[in-house]
Amino acid sequence: MSQAQAPVAPQSKAALRAACKAAGITGYGKLNNAAMVAALAAAQQPVAPQVTPANVVVVTAQEVVPAVYAGTKAVWPGVKIEKDREQRNGIKRPSVGGATRQVWNTCDKMRELLNGEIPKRGDVIRACDLQDPPINKHTASTQYALWVKFVA
Repeated sequence: MSQAQAPVAPQSKAALRAACKAAGITGYGKLNNAAMVAALAAAQQPVAPQVTPANVVVVTAQEVVPAVYAGTKAVWPGVKIEKDREQRNGIKRPSVGGATRQVWNTCDKMRELLNGEIPKRGDVIRACDLQDPPINKHTASTQYALWVKFVA
């Protein structure tokens, strides 16, 4: 955006709609002329870049899954229930080989990458969705809640 842009002048409805479409503004068909002029003026304002503080670690699901599960494939049918599984806070860790254990492993790895902090539910769900085969988001959400209770 250049510094010398002229403000949006009142125009016909058709011209304003064309300008809104060209600017990538959505929902302009339901706006009146004044609202379209305001939306166009707002679209011309420069957007300040977002700065992440130096002490914040940003970990995305796209970074976790390839690093943790590169070349592995989950196998769920025929999972054997382990005896003497670890139990904390009334919750037992799932048996090895199942989708639920895969979610817990993802949570453990993400916590390790976050230096001991609990990962966010949405990040865990996205990481589980990127696995091969993908884990159902509802399974991931439920198992995340149990894992949080387990590690708390």
